[in-house]
Amino acid sequence: MNLNRDHKNLTERPFDFFIYQQEAYSRELQSRWGNRIRRSQWKQIFSNLKHLDSRFVFEWSCNDRELPEKIDSSIQYTDEEDLRISHIGVFGKFI
Repeated sequence: MNLNRDHKNLTERPFDFFIYQQEAYSRELQSRWGNRIRRSQWKQIFSNLKHLDSRFVFEWSCNDRELPEKIDSSIQYTDEEDLRISHIGVFGKFI
């Protein structure tokens, strides 16, 4: 699952999509750049599904680029590491 990075300037500023206010991050931008749900939120979403046993089997972080100085308050995250994870793999099994 791609948690996405800013595709407008992916090479130099991959996390700039965190700066947009929720109202400015339109469905069109979500379609182009992806959602801004972080790993910690996905973990909560999957754990709330009663009939699904899930676990993370892969994650990739982008540690070689700076995060923006200001992260929009609509972005829910636990720490810097959570912000930097851009791809996850999740295995799920219905029980």
